[in-house]
Amino acid sequence: MANKFGHLKKLAVTVGNTAKYILYDIPGYPELIVAPATESNKKYYNAALKMAKRQGVRRRADVTVDSLAELRAQDRILYPKHVIKGWEKVVDVNSKIVIFTEEDCVAFIAELPDWLFDELRVFCGDFKSFIEDEDEEEDEDEELGESL
Repeated sequence: MANKFGHLKKLAVTVGNTAKYILYDIPGYPELIVAPATESNKKYYNAALKMAKRQGVRRRADVTVDSLAELRAQDRILYPKHVIKGWEKVVDVNSKIVIFTEEDCVAFIAELPDWLFDELRVFCGDFKSFIEDEDEEEDEDEELGESL
């Protein structure tokens, strides 16, 4: 018997889902290939929880600018290891293309201004960033059909 709600499975997000995040505010528009920074990415999530436990979990009432900065610093360590899977069009100070390595990713993320890194964190923390939009697929199919 077919599952009458099987169509909902396409909304599931796993660590295998990736998305392209384009840094439009950086010349050349570098693109990061990212995995979700959610509980669907168990390696990231477990590492984040372990770091939080070591630092002592704060109650919501204790959230401060300093504690938010600590969380950002934690993610700067975890993203190159568990979230960022590759990149395209990333260049060094001499405008030379840099091949993705975890080591270079650590250096790149360390240099991103807080506001740019925070935008990346918001994108990676949103399940919808990793779900293919059917309307976009239909639009692409229509455009492809018109160009033939």
